[in-house]
Amino acid sequence: LHTWDFLVPTLEQALPGYRVRLQTLDVASLRRVVAHAQADFFIANSGFFVEMESKYGATALATVDAPRAKSPQQALGSAIVSLAARGDLTTLAAVKGKRVIAVSEELFGGYQVAIHALHKAGVARDDLASVRFVGYDTDRLLSELASGRADVAIIRRCLFEKLTATPRFPRGLFRVIEEQPPDRTGCVVSTPLYPDWAFARLKDTSPELARQVALALLAMPSSGEGYAWTVPMNYDSVHEVLRTVEIGPYE
Repeated sequence: LHTWDFLVPTLEQALPGYRVRLQTLDVASLRRVVAHAQADFFIANSGFFVEMESKYGATALATVDAPRAKSPQQALGSAIVSLAARGDLTTLAAVKGKRVIAVSEELFGGYQVAIHALHKAGVARDDLASVRFVGYDTDRLLSELASGRADVAIIRRCLFEKLTATPRFPRGLFRVIEEQPPDRTGCVVSTPLYPDWAFARLKDTSPELARQVALALLAMPSSGEGYAWTVPMNYDSVHEVLRTVEIGPYE
């Protein structure tokens, strides 16, 4: 939540007479809020935004410009990770028939992007021996690999670097399968990169209010953590991911 705290005072200053309330929800709750128009705006990953755009007419007002992103258009991706000692797991095609773990099937960078990359490598979802979701205790992603309870973990971009920065999970114990060349952030992935999170308006939100909010977002200085807002990105690549693996609006 602290990532978005800077929004409240800035938006209230730009919107005299309005009180801004920021609420954190899990994906299922946020989906209900959007479906029943119980908010004016929402912030979500690009996969969720595309689903809400398709189903409920949401519109992006801005895209996050994050400090560890290559660019707002190239920000979200997945590291597909195995133990380094697994000589049988050096390509994405080799993941066929293996046991896979991830945090949640709702996450774009933490699951859906990787499933798409596997699909493009000839490994369909049904080709995997199993897919388990371990929840938001992200340490479990690597502990399950280390213990042999899983063969492959799907980890969102830049989380692998955070998890392997402690002695508990030495980086050399693991391999990022088909690792792409690292960019200036040092975060490695196995997949292409996709647009960052969207700030979106619901279909029934006042156009004039949406205009004022969009202007305030684009004029907002970077937060202390380096987050800012930029114009909405093109989300066609996100649609392609969801359409290929038949999830979200293409289920």
